Amino acid sequence: MSQRKLQQQISELEANAGSQKFLSNLAVVKTPQASIFQQDDDTSKVLFRADPEDEFEVINVKGNWVHIRLENGTEGWIRGAQLQPPQEVDDTEDAAAALNFSTPNQEIKPFGGEWMALKGKPSLFVFAQPNRAIPTAILGQSQFAFAKHIFTEGYREAMHSEQPMSGVVVVFLGDKGGVAAATLADIRRWRDGAITDKVFFERCSFDPPESFRDAPSAKPVSNR
Repeated sequence: MSQRKLQQQISELEANAGSQKFLSNLAVVKTPQASIFQQDDDTSKVLFRADPEDEFEVINVKGNWVHIRLENGTEGWIRGAQLQPPQEVDDTEDAAAALNFSTPNQEIKPFGGEWMALKGKPSLFVFAQPNRAIPTAILGQSQFAFAKHIFTEGYREAMHSEQPMSGVVVVFLGDKGGVAAATLADIRRWRDGAITDKVFFERCSFDPPESFRDAPSAKPVSNR
């Protein structure tokens, strides 16, 4: 076997082994000011610097580098050493739920529903649709888990956005439908551990509640 073919096989094995480290398909940053490079090379252009707990979709792993998809649809590279190991990744269930849905569109606009916590305030609207057949028996639970995931992702996006936002609204498309909403202030307190899951979800709005099987009875959002 030629040296070139041997090196190619070694590289493929490294990539396959590395991919196993990110079964949730998410890379979570652990170090402050982590450089996101244009290429898998320390001398390539630095696109921006990420903050701890920022999350990115993993495209593949190449040796010590992780190829990631960025929020604007472009791609970048980060050193694997700057990411949390899988046992430190939070919300594995919510991350797994993310695989069940795609988000074809999102926009920032005033909240037009009657829920007073966000009424008339600019919010990040994320439209979600199932990207696979989800059994009806677990669809509500899946939508609830995905809403939790988007609350966290939307909060992180809001922290890096120059546009003012007061909340995150997840609009589910498809047969079951439903709208979940939370204020950024409540999401911050929840993520910081200042309020419990139970208190946070009681402060959220789910419309209709039956579209989110695990959600507590909550005030409707009434905004599609």
